[in-house]
Amino acid sequence: MLKLADKNVIMTHKEREDVAAILAYHKLDGYFADMIAGDDGYPRKPHPASYQFLHEKHRIDLAVGDREIDILPAKLLGIKTCLFQNKTPGANYYLNDYSEFIRVVK
Repeated sequence: MLKLADKNVIMTHKEREDVAAILAYHKLDGYFADMIAGDDGYPRKPHPASYQFLHEKHRIDLAVGDREIDILPAKLLGIKTCLFQNKTPGANYYLNDYSEFIRVVK
């Protein structure tokens, strides 16, 4: 899934150092152009400030999350949304597993 996108970014409440360690451990760190982490000083989701910053800088096409709170800021900014393993109404797309992602991006 990460290889299919032109650019990937992360917005997380976790601290930057922890996320960087997880990405490095799984050899995924090379797939992300940017990240806003919980210790970067932005308001917590669902406030859209961090999404707005990433969208202005990288022109986000799709926000993927596993909770409704992950898509609410994107919806406020007019970004298409996808919920993973969550059928809460309001997303543009829904995935049960990442093998379905190819269908969504086509």
